[in-house]
Amino acid sequence: MKNGQSEIFSNSVFWAFALSMIYWAYLFFTAVPSIVHDAIGYEDLGRVLSREGWLKYFQTGPNREPLYPLLISISMSIADIFSISYIPIQKLLQICLLFGTQILSLGLLKKLGIKDALAAWVVLYIGLSPAMVNSALSLFSEITAYPLILGIMYALVKAWRSILRADSALKMALLALGTGLLFMLIISVKAIFEYLFLIILLPFLMLIFYSFRQKNRQLAMSAITYTVITFCSVALFLHAFKAMNQKHNGIYAFTNRGAWMLYGTVERRLVQMTPRKIFAALAMVPGDGVCNALFGKEECYHWTFDQTMNLGVEKLGELDALGVPPGRIDAKLIELSKNRILDNPLQYGFLHLVEGGRMFFWESTQVGFVTYPAWLSQLFLFAPFKNGLRLITGSLTAAAFFYLFVFICRNKKLLLSTDHGDSEKVQLCFFLFLTIFIFIQLYSFFCILTRYSFPIAPLYILGISFLLQRMAAGRAEVRKP
Repeated sequence: MKNGQSEIFSNSVFWAFALSMIYWAYLFFTAVPSIVHDAIGYEDLGRVLSREGWLKYFQTGPNREPLYPLLISISMSIADIFSISYIPIQKLLQICLLFGTQILSLGLLKKLGIKDALAAWVVLYIGLSPAMVNSALSLFSEITAYPLILGIMYALVKAWRSILRADSALKMALLALGTGLLFMLIISVKAIFEYLFLIILLPFLMLIFYSFRQKNRQLAMSAITYTVITFCSVALFLHAFKAMNQKHNGIYAFTNRGAWMLYGTVERRLVQMTPRKIFAALAMVPGDGVCNALFGKEECYHWTFDQTMNLGVEKLGELDALGVPPGRIDAKLIELSKNRILDNPLQYGFLHLVEGGRMFFWESTQVGFVTYPAWLSQLFLFAPFKNGLRLITGSLTAAAFFYLFVFICRNKKLLLSTDHGDSEKVQLCFFLFLTIFIFIQLYSFFCILTRYSFPIAPLYILGISFLLQRMAAGRAEVRKP
């Protein structure tokens, strides 16, 4: 890179960081998190870990995923030393996580070949995004996933390229342990990543089969070493954690949610359908506001989280009244869900795909759970701003998702290359797309709230930046080898 270009890059990124920090500093002193709903549970668990330790956490479980309550407990312990509220310490910690997200995103933007000016705008958007900043100021766990999901992208691409180069067993083992650790941490934020982890290893299994077909012993050993160590490290962690729950509360599980939400979603999707109900489901994709405006709250209520919770909790109560042991309730709910899906798999599958579209509309000024200064609250309520921002980012997110798929298909030969200059870019796009696709499909088994898409918001932003870069360049594919 030329000196002039390097200077512009440095200056633009510097100002992106500086403006973000000024905005964060202002909100640090003026925005207040609301301790309601899930935030109450996180606060209570943080207090349990801070004052009574892990034994109490397991005895009262299965509880929510442990990493975010652990961070709250650390903030509480520090606050106790200085006899102050833990909230400012927690806000500062979470703002630091958002800063780390910017830094990691910048590194991945460079790997994607994003030019200086656009990279600076992307960094600034991460710092100002209403949804991402809200997650940094509220007492909800999504902020913890941001740097972890980006770290996983680094690890997967690095491991993939190291396997193709048939690097030493020691290097592969270290990469495997690093990847495993990142997955342990992100599973400890959102348990759904346990299933994403299993699926994301499939390309590495395919690489093992490919190496046998090519009769490449070194490639096979590198792929096997990485895959086996990564899988075993995460599996051992999950078993140990679930075993602790079983020992202290009798339930072999990682967390206490999932099964009733699955059943409630299945039951909601398999009611008698009418054209109006289907159109209401489609209108819910960009958000509740669109559906409410077109069909009214009463008709749209069927597609909300509240209806899912009503159906799931009702069935949970029925099973409890029938005397199903607590350790068997989740398995029974999953069994009932499977049977209901088989009653009408086409209808369920259609609505599964429709509701998955909600995950693209992640940006929002109305996430809630934070009290902002009056002028900012008014801006966030201003219809052209809030609706326009949501529509633009949602449309760009969906377009970027499909563009990544087309780009990968056109350059699939580079997935197995390390020599071509654009191979790393294609491989990063592959893992971006695969992670987003798996995440959306897994969450589509449940009713989707806006903040459920937050853990992969940094990946969405990387995808959008790549799409905009390619649009500006006026070409849809890299140079072929």
